[in-house]
Amino acid sequence: MKFNLRYLANLFVAALLFCATGCKDDDTSGPEMPAVKIAPGATTASSISFTATPEYADAAAYVCVEKGMLIPSAENILANGTALTLDKESLVEVKNLKDTTVYVVAAAAKMGDQIGNVVSVEIKTGAYDGVLNIIDATQSVISYHIKPTSDSRYYHLAIPKAYWDYQIEGESASEAERIKTAMLKQLGSVDRGEKTYTLTDGEKDVHKNLTQVFPATEYLLVKADCDAEGNLTSALDTLTFETAENSVSAAEITVELSRITSSGVTIRCVPGAILNRYYIGIEETAVVNQYIEKYGKEAWKRVLMAGSQPFEHTISTSVSGKKPTVDYTVYAVGIDDDRNFTDLFQKNFTTKQSAMPTVALDYELKDDGQGRNPYNTIFFNIKTTDADMIKYVTASTAEITEIRNELGLSDEEIVTLVGDTLPDNYTDLANGENGLPFSYSGLSSGTSYTLIVQALNGEYSKVEVLSASTQEIPRVESQLFDKLPGEWSATINGLGSQNQDSTYTFDVTIAAGVNEATTEEYRKHNLLVCLGLADFNYYGPEELVANNFPQSVANEAYGPKWFLQIAEGDEVTVLCDTERNLFDWAQQGTFYLMGINEQVVFEPFPVEVSDDFNTIKVKTAVYEGADYFMGAGYLVSSNRVSLAFIGTSEMTLTRKADGNTVLNQGLRMPGRHSEFTLKKPGSLLERISCEKVHFDVTPAAEAHSYESYEQPQMKLMEVPFAAFDEIRKEVK
Repeated sequence: MKFNLRYLANLFVAALLFCATGCKDDDTSGPEMPAVKIAPGATTASSISFTATPEYADAAAYVCVEKGMLIPSAENILANGTALTLDKESLVEVKNLKDTTVYVVAAAAKMGDQIGNVVSVEIKTGAYDGVLNIIDATQSVISYHIKPTSDSRYYHLAIPKAYWDYQIEGESASEAERIKTAMLKQLGSVDRGEKTYTLTDGEKDVHKNLTQVFPATEYLLVKADCDAEGNLTSALDTLTFETAENSVSAAEITVELSRITSSGVTIRCVPGAILNRYYIGIEETAVVNQYIEKYGKEAWKRVLMAGSQPFEHTISTSVSGKKPTVDYTVYAVGIDDDRNFTDLFQKNFTTKQSAMPTVALDYELKDDGQGRNPYNTIFFNIKTTDADMIKYVTASTAEITEIRNELGLSDEEIVTLVGDTLPDNYTDLANGENGLPFSYSGLSSGTSYTLIVQALNGEYSKVEVLSASTQEIPRVESQLFDKLPGEWSATINGLGSQNQDSTYTFDVTIAAGVNEATTEEYRKHNLLVCLGLADFNYYGPEELVANNFPQSVANEAYGPKWFLQIAEGDEVTVLCDTERNLFDWAQQGTFYLMGINEQVVFEPFPVEVSDDFNTIKVKTAVYEGADYFMGAGYLVSSNRVSLAFIGTSEMTLTRKADGNTVLNQGLRMPGRHSEFTLKKPGSLLERISCEKVHFDVTPAAEAHSYESYEQPQMKLMEVPFAAFDEIRKEVK
């Protein structure tokens, strides 16, 4: 075949011209529009997923709404929606949605000021397959859904599986079921109906219980139906799941041990700087070694965290009730601020051999030059050996005898029930060469008092009892004991309800006593009793007895009463101390006579008696050169009082000619106090107190200062490894 080359050349040129003219001005497409391609992905009952690919965009975002709700504009989506990854396809998951519900995912993109159209896709969530469903399990949040098969109430609980297994380890099948039920009821919550629950670490539930969620931990979700009384009515539904992983923290916990005894130890824990919280426990070394060998160290960490209180500060605590000559280990694990676990820290020790403790009690009567003398103080000494803990009770022998006879209690039962426990450092002194000396003061002269001491260690208890009597005050013979009793009218200036100057005029009866027992007691101390003060209501012993006060208590609690003490040479003072109360029948507290000025003091008030014995003047007390007027109040604490009466002058008593006295029957301090009401008298045991005990030696100062530690309110099972005595927080 022949080709015409000229023809072909012309044809080629024509084609080029055609192409040139064919493209000219006919391409009407503008610049690319910003857009997002979205496609549905996998779904669950509580989540959906989709792929998103922004195109020609410098920003892109999406929203997810239930079908039927208004879909926002592109501008609104870009301003308020969730940003999408640019320049590549990404998988997006939306969680915490309703099951079997259609959702609309709407997306938009922009480039500069140019905004593309809204694109959308419908995606339907699935249905929950079973009763228990896990929605989410992050490092700090657990969310689960319960779809019950009936309308019954049910318990539900999410708990670290290692802790659940530890509680039933080695138990019989029946005992294991009992423990499971106890854990579900004590640690779980009760509800009804299909619901979703979310646990967030660090939050508190409706009952103010602290919630904890641990990362990298296998959990067990448990549910069981129950009746209105809380009894389980179905088998347990369970589901295991794991929270999100974490890393290993470099933070450390320092564990220090001291005062190792036959039954316990003192523990000090110092957390590292980056720790958020930590946990401690004590257990027999062999028990934990066996557990770790079977389940691993990480499992024991979870047991420790789930069964213990969290701590944030340096703390000191003691542990008691352990077996003698047994190897124990103190364990500690922490979580840092990034939610990473520390290593498992541990400190080993062996409890000492237990031996029967000994108790030797002694006493002496002496004058120490500081107001404590043979008439009002007994100086005791407690000397022990092999005592891990010491409890003691001091009371009048009459009170102890009354408790023995009426309640049928032994001395050991008395000290066990109401005895005060010595601090550890005082117990160490009692175990030392010289024992523990202390003074029991504020006592009545010529009266017998009893000390009961119990020394304990891991296996043994030893109780010893010692009774001793104060000396009788030398009897003062004075005509004033016969001349002053009678009916008097008293006047004193004081502050009224609005702190205005007021004059108080009231009746006073001066007497040897109010019954045979008080008359004997007061004469033994060279006292006359004065009944009535200001506007205070007066309750006599017989009225208190009628209100269920025991007679012995009524003889001390009645009043208001105050005392004239008569010394040699007819020197008279009004007692002002905390050994004898003004009255002790009010709910507010025990009221005392006080000296009042800028502060409160307990100093006697001098008294002047006229030659004809018809006028008595109670002068101001003098303390460090300042005058103090008579007042009354009750002790709120060791260094704070609440005043009920404030005098501003001396008190004058004038003998009444007719001898008729009506003591106040209405207690009135308008605006200063509400009306005082009778308290309920304490039981025999409640009346025993060791407030008057003063330790006459001081243990060596502790290397660290502590204050009480308020532990968070939590739902916890009682476990031996987390049973601590008083926990104290170290302060700088």
